[in-house]
Amino acid sequence: TIGGSDTVEPVVHAAVTELSRLPHDARGFVLLADGAMLRTAPGADGEGGPISEARAGVGIVGEAAVSGGSELVEDSATDSRATAPERAGGSLVVAALRAGDVTLGVLGATATGGPFRSSDLKVVTAIAALAGPAIGRALGVKPGPGIADDSAGGDATRSTGS
Repeated sequence: TIGGSDTVEPVVHAAVTELSRLPHDARGFVLLADGAMLRTAPGADGEGGPISEARAGVGIVGEAAVSGGSELVEDSATDSRATAPERAGGSLVVAALRAGDVTLGVLGATATGGPFRSSDLKVVTAIAALAGPAIGRALGVKPGPGIADDSAGGDATRSTGS
């Protein structure tokens, strides 16, 4: 289960497995904050498609990380905010991974076989709501500011209470 582990890898693996069950040849991904970057989480097995990293505050995925929200883009190739990897993904759905008031990263999926719909966004936000607190517990995250906007070149960090 998504929340049934005290280590990061099994939670991430379960989340990516569930995300990859979305329609239209979906490929799930989980990115965790690493300084100003969001990088593929341990346990994601490298099959998340074209999105393997993002910069906080940049692109659709990076904006979701900074806002702590979620987004559905039916055709990312036509979205002016999309980065090159996001455009290559086709349809995109993404939600922030949160542990309390701390944003740890994002999870989502891309699909080249058709557009995601609002029901898919609901599934992704539900997966994020389960995975975020579990990953936070595994990382020992304490309440704090979470991810900072790096669109101007600043430093985004994950608050671990250290």
